[in-house]
Amino acid sequence: MCELRGAVGYVQFQKLRKTLERTRAIKKQLVEALAGTPGIELPLVADPQGELGITFAIYLPSVEEAHRFSKALAAEGVSNGTMYNQGVPDRHIYRNWDYVLNKWTSDRTGYPWAAPYYKGKVEYSPDMCPRTLDYLSRVIKISIHQHWTNADTDDVMRAVGKVAAALYGSERATA
Repeated sequence: MCELRGAVGYVQFQKLRKTLERTRAIKKQLVEALAGTPGIELPLVADPQGELGITFAIYLPSVEEAHRFSKALAAEGVSNGTMYNQGVPDRHIYRNWDYVLNKWTSDRTGYPWAAPYYKGKVEYSPDMCPRTLDYLSRVIKISIHQHWTNADTDDVMRAVGKVAAALYGSERATA
């Protein structure tokens, strides 16, 4: 790395703690406000203090309800995504790993799939983890930005509460 890139990286790294403090605070506020909202489920987080807080996710009971909830949130001005509506395949999801599913390689020897020491016979398929796909198909993701104001956070809380109330008949989270 050249000195200029190192200097820029060093300055950016110094900003990281403040950025993460902000995104974590926003996430915590969203979770506390929306926990227990009828119709939605919040994912379990093993280490809330250790996560980045850059994404707020909710689970819906079915794929169809996730689509309906997502569209309603978008109509309320909240940018969000589901596994199926982002336009670009989400490379975090294994079913979009063409290079693994099709065992693609740019290595002339076929590495790693044809390595002489590889004794496996694993066949990968897009539907090999049905429980994982079930969870992913029912989740709505809202990206949290460090520059959100308190009003932005309140808008997201109100929108999620409003949509939940409209779809599941609860006024709990709309206040």
